[in-house]
Amino acid sequence: MFNGGELEGMGQRPIEPGDLALEALGELEIGVFVCTSQIARFLLANETARRQLRELGTARIHPTLKTAIASSMERDSLAGTFTPAVPLELPNGRRLFVRTKPLAHHRVLVTLSGEVLRERELLELLHDRFQISVRERQVISLLRSGQANEQIARELGISVGTVKQYLNGIFKTFDVHSRGELVALIERIAREEPPPR
Repeated sequence: MFNGGELEGMGQRPIEPGDLALEALGELEIGVFVCTSQIARFLLANETARRQLRELGTARIHPTLKTAIASSMERDSLAGTFTPAVPLELPNGRRLFVRTKPLAHHRVLVTLSGEVLRERELLELLHDRFQISVRERQVISLLRSGQANEQIARELGISVGTVKQYLNGIFKTFDVHSRGELVALIERIAREEPPPR
């Protein structure tokens, strides 16, 4: 386990039902944590950060992460700005991007975000993995951008009924039952994350 500035004890502060900021942190798909500048203590971490740090698969904080935090403290004169994203390779080949920002009292805010496929790469991956048609990929792309069936129909020059037929076929292909489930699954694929168990 992580100790002495490592994962042990990270994020032990309970989230109070009325503390909306902490509840919101818990819902983020990016890892967020606050630690002391020497990584002597983790003061707060959301579940995503805990999972990502466990994925590093080591008993010690990754050297790239330590370097990013140290770099943040060197930039203290630029307080209020995040450092540029630094890639961090996970044992499974996935990459995270680390950004840090110095805070008051020798504390550092750290974000860990997964590598996200670009739209074109994602649509090609969906085609290769699920054998979906060009039109289905167009529907998925518009759905991900938040468009309603009527907007999708207008954009593609097809009827709303045809959009619904495409959506039903897409739901079956991806084994989902709603637009929300489909978008969540597509976002996990975009981040190359395994689905929750």
